Amino acid sequence: MRAVKHPVPPGNPETLTEPQPPLPARMSLQGLVNQVAGYGVGAVVNRILGIAVACTYPVLLSRDEYGRLDVVFSVVTLLTVLFYIGMDNALPRYYYEQKTAEERKGLVCAVSYSVMGFTVVVSGILLLFSQPLALWLYGDPRYVLCFRLALGGMPFAMLNSMQLLVLRLERRVRAFNILAAANLVISAAFGISSILLFKIGPAGVLAGFVAGNIATGLAGAWVNRGVMALTPLRGYMKRLLDIGMPLVFSGAALWLIGYVNRPLLAHRVDADDLGLYAIASGAAGMLAMMIAAFRNAWQPFAFSIMGREGAGTVYGHALTLFTVIGSAVAVAACLFAPHALLVINSYTQKDWSGAAPVVGPLVMGTVFSAMYFVVQTGVYIARRTGYIAVTMGIAAAANLLLNFLLIPGFGIFGAALATALGHLTALVTLYVAAQRIAPIPYQPVKLMTTTVAAALVMGLAPHLRAESIAADLAVKLGILFLYCGALLATRTITRPDLALFWNISWHGHRGG
Repeated sequence: MRAVKHPVPPGNPETLTEPQPPLPARMSLQGLVNQVAGYGVGAVVNRILGIAVACTYPVLLSRDEYGRLDVVFSVVTLLTVLFYIGMDNALPRYYYEQKTAEERKGLVCAVSYSVMGFTVVVSGILLLFSQPLALWLYGDPRYVLCFRLALGGMPFAMLNSMQLLVLRLERRVRAFNILAAANLVISAAFGISSILLFKIGPAGVLAGFVAGNIATGLAGAWVNRGVMALTPLRGYMKRLLDIGMPLVFSGAALWLIGYVNRPLLAHRVDADDLGLYAIASGAAGMLAMMIAAFRNAWQPFAFSIMGREGAGTVYGHALTLFTVIGSAVAVAACLFAPHALLVINSYTQKDWSGAAPVVGPLVMGTVFSAMYFVVQTGVYIARRTGYIAVTMGIAAAANLLLNFLLIPGFGIFGAALATALGHLTALVTLYVAAQRIAPIPYQPVKLMTTTVAAALVMGLAPHLRAESIAADLAVKLGILFLYCGALLATRTITRPDLALFWNISWHGHRGG
């Protein structure tokens, strides 16, 4: 694709990018794969630690308490979106346009001051009304303490999140991985200790959340001390807000797609089913952690090559590669979820097997959500983020309607299916809109082939069971190999694509 100068907002005479040399597609993709691999190492370590933690909390908490904890953390996710005021996506868009290191430092400083100031003020106001808010949201006084702990910890959560964002922009993968792992370890150690010593149940997990973010937020600020200026860069806040403010709405809509079913489920199903949904969400979260490695690398990569000849071809090919790998992992998660749950049952001495049917829709929804993240690129480059807000709003409305229609008849499976269809709606509507604004040569036939085949395998998986566990595992492995073989046979993914993964540099970092 030839370099395109996208429209510039009125009153801003500058062009978005300056002409640069053509981009070698294969070499560029190898750089992206290396970055993803670097983050992937951290994701694997974090997932191993996360599995240990995920298997410990169900032992210490009842299914009722575990479900309640999941509901509270869904609010934390929403608050994180709102408190960022879109800056987490607006900052990468402008970061690589700055000519000097000092300008980049000033831009980071401006965003940090804005985000942290907004977080502290709004968290304080919400804390004043935390008791009536918790009772209004959940109708249960047991949520009040957890809600207060979540609100009190939000400034530290945002501080930690900001440090991780800066490390991503600087491509300091090693430091990012260490900080993320340290946050999980400290949070889990403090949370488990609080439950055992003080017998405070879910509140102990929230206390660990606060402690972990205090420790790694401050540590991250020290690590990033050379990247942060004391004086913010002037003249950019309006541009940042022009991009960021529509994303506050779209972020809230994305939260609705993923989490609005929690309060609906809390009133429609019993507490045990809510716990099963939390376990299934945790399984999808394992895939999300792996996908996060791609997402962490994507924005810095995509915006650093923005405007170069051939960049569009790289974007299109990258989306296909991601969709193939992500869908294969999602299919594997769906096929082997019942076996993983048997292990968890044995460890926790509780029956979580009812969560297995819910895993498939949730993991596929996670893949659709990550594909949406890539398709956003053209809209960001054109500075037309209002389209993201509109398409995500349409998807959130569809998701809410589907939740009301499906939960009464299908319970937690209906909630999971509504989530997957909501993410798919967002992806399709944005794809159509983005191709009109800033066309990118994606590969729609390959994308459809991959996702439809994955959905068919997931739909058939619950009906393909052998009598013994060993035979069932063999059948599921055979299905997975057939799925991957079909993608190779149809050239949805090619041998040169696979060669990118053989040539990975596992460090994937620049400094740090």
